[in-house]
Amino acid sequence: MNNTIKLNPRMSIPKDSYNLLAEMILEGSKRLNRDEPYDLKTICGDELWDQFDKSFRITAGMCAVHMVENGVLPFKKYQGNHEYPKLYLI
Repeated sequence: MNNTIKLNPRMSIPKDSYNLLAEMILEGSKRLNRDEPYDLKTICGDELWDQFDKSFRITAGMCAVHMVENGVLPFKKYQGNHEYPKLYLI
C-alpha cells in the first residue's frame, strides 16, 4: 500500500499531509471571492502561511499544482503576467 503522493519524479509527500493541506487550502478559499485569481499565500491566509517554513512553502506550492491538475482542488489555473507565483481561480 502506497502512503505517499508523487508530486514529480523526485518528490513525494505523505498522503496524510497532502490531504490535510488540501483541506486547509479549501477552508482558506471559502473567505475569498469567486472567479478572481489568487496565489497560494493569499488562499491559505497569513495565519496559516506564516506557520510554513520556506521549504514547506515550496512543497505546498508543488502540492497545490498537483491538486489542481488532478482535480483534488476545484480551482483552475490562471495565466498571469509571470510564471510565479502560480495563480488560481477559485
